[in-house]
Amino acid sequence: MYKYSWAEFGADFKEITKRLQRSSRKFESIYCASPGGMPLAVCLSLYLGIPLQTDPPSDKNKKHELIYDPEILVVDDVANTGLTLGALHLTGFFIITLFRNPEGHVTPNIYAREKDTRYILFPWQKEKAPVKA
Repeated sequence: MYKYSWAEFGADFKEITKRLQRSSRKFESIYCASPGGMPLAVCLSLYLGIPLQTDPPSDKNKKHELIYDPEILVVDDVANTGLTLGALHLTGFFIITLFRNPEGHVTPNIYAREKDTRYILFPWQKEKAPVKA
């Protein structure tokens, strides 16, 4: 298990915002792809002064059909297997994550670190109790 700290989060957030500024992309809202990405999404929302949106970017008449919108920034904690971010990535959304799995199917536009095989315990997560045999 890798215990990711608040200090690491702060440093990674600074690096992510620098890269985002260099990209010169402008967004109108942030969509958080999973609950784990919410701390990063909230920090980016406050930093950029743009709102979070709770619904995925989709056609209002067809709730399950993703509609690309270049003004929506997609945020998550880890780009791992591609199950959560895959469709958003294929649709063309700009994606930011804290971690990227080099063996995964999604490469975010901006990410802070590459993950290894260990489980990442974020500081906003409760540590799992040991399993009794």
